[in-house]
Order: sequence, then C-alpha cells, then structure tokens
Amino acid sequence: MTTFVRLLSVLSLLLSGWANAYGIKPMVAELTPSGKTSQLSMTIQNNNTKPITIEIFPLKLSINASGEENLSPADSDLLVLPVTAIVQPGQFQSVIVRYIGAPEIQQSQAYRIAFEQANVALDENQGPGIGLKFNISTLLNVKPAEAKADLRIEKIYRDGEQWKLTIENRGSSYARLSEADWQINTPDRQLTLSDKEVRAHVDGNLILPHSTRTFAFSPFGDINPEKMTITLAMP
Repeated sequence: MTTFVRLLSVLSLLLSGWANAYGIKPMVAELTPSGKTSQLSMTIQNNNTKPITIEIFPLKLSINASGEENLSPADSDLLVLPVTAIVQPGQFQSVIVRYIGAPEIQQSQAYRIAFEQANVALDENQGPGIGLKFNISTLLNVKPAEAKADLRIEKIYRDGEQWKLTIENRGSSYARLSEADWQINTPDRQLTLSDKEVRAHVDGNLILPHSTRTFAFSPFGDINPEKMTITLAMP
C-alpha cells in the first residue's frame, strides 16, 4: 500500500468518525400553523469525546421540477431556541422549534432546520476557526389540517439511458411518494407497489403542493414502461 493510499484510508476513517460525532432527532417532522402542535422539541446528541458547538438555522425550502433545492432564511416563520448550543460529551441538548408565521395558510410549507457544527479541528494543534464543519439538515413541514395532496402522473418517458416520470401535485399538501398507493396497469396485468418497492425504484420522494417534479426511475420487474400507466392515490 502506498503512502498516499494509507493517508486516504486514515482520512476516510477520521471523517467517518467526525461525521457521526453528533445526531439529531427527529429528522422528519410535521407541525400545524397554530395550536399545541405548532411547536416541536428536537434533540442534539453529542457522540463525541469532546464538547461540540452547534449553530441552528431555520430555512425555507422550495424544490424545482428537476428536484434541486433552494433554501432561504426563514426567521420570520420559525423561532428556534437556542440558536447556538454547546453540548458536552455524551450529553443531549433540547432545541425548541416554533412556527410563528401566518396562522392561516392555504397550503403546506416546507422547511429545513440546519444544524452546523463549528470548528472541528483536523488535529490537536490547530487553533479555533480552523478545520472542518459538518452540517445536518432535517425536514419540517407546516401543514394546515384540511390540506391534502392530489398526485397525477403527467408523463412517462425515456431520457437517454434513464426512464423518467413527471408527477404533478395539484393538492394543497406535500406528499411523500412512498406513502402513496401505486397502481401499475398494463394490457395484461395490474401491480400494486409497496412503499419499499417505491423507494427502491424511484429516485426521490418529496413533492411539494401545487408543483410538478420529474423523477428518474428503474423499470418495475419485467414491465415495459412504454406500455404501462400509473395511478397514484394518497391514503
């Protein structure tokens, strides 16, 4: 093994350890725009052997038709307390996230809660402000009680070596594709997909209200995508 390969191996192990130095729960959550369920308690767990400093930022999330995310500050919609946390080794820190935006919204709104670890030094001799930073972003949706998703398959087509399907959400709520009922219809059979099969075959899961998104997918067994139709229904 060359010296360069050894260095890469050591760096990979170090980065793996640092990347798991802290954890966040929950990673996915839902709030209502008002009432008791407009607030959430999150937990930072320090799995490291040293204290860590975490900065927390609320960000508004939008997703374009290609699945690319756009994030913008959401301080006027979400209150986060504390905004900076110092967590001792093996300890936990609670973080309160409260929706403070408009109490009456017509459709669900999506956010990321970004947790940024500051000043992860590469070795003991480095001073403050030098080193690596690790971020964890969680998903938060604020959803009015009456909001519902309405999914429609707009197009199934081949793009080079990939198959793609375009889905429109005409409803007022976000949807996770793995939670939808997938009915595959061909001239000679019908097939219902499980949530596990959806996650295995479709590259992506979240579609926001009143939006269209294109997903890459792998064919379902021996079914020819050119001869199938798909019906989606939210439970």
